[in-house]
Amino acid sequence: MSAQHPAATADLGDPEAVNPDELLRIAGRMIANIDVPARTAPTPEAIAAAIEASKLTAGSAAIARDVLIEGLDHDLAKLRHEISWPDLKRILDSVETAARIPPGWERVELYLPAGIAAEVEQLGRQAARVFAWIGEA
Repeated sequence: MSAQHPAATADLGDPEAVNPDELLRIAGRMIANIDVPARTAPTPEAIAAAIEASKLTAGSAAIARDVLIEGLDHDLAKLRHEISWPDLKRILDSVETAARIPPGWERVELYLPAGIAAEVEQLGRQAARVFAWIGEA
């Protein structure tokens, strides 16, 4: 029987039972041990899946499909769909970001106390520098 780390079995409802520094060290080790997926351009299938899974309106989804799958020029898309460049860019960026997430990976959003959140964000920034697939900010 393998021993679990005390933080894995601690009562998280009891602030005295959990050492936040130890939890951050565990999280840091977990991030450091992740195999980095190869960076590749999103496939049309990944883009289509990202569009399907998104919360885009039908019109925005059609714009994303026209540009990212069908190859419609950005200027033509703006004219055809009567959309501004900032709105087009927002749509395309949201789909492309989702399409770049490797299969089996998920984006996680957490609410944490301010001090711990700052440290977790720093871990995320460090991981972002390592994981080339995340994309440019």
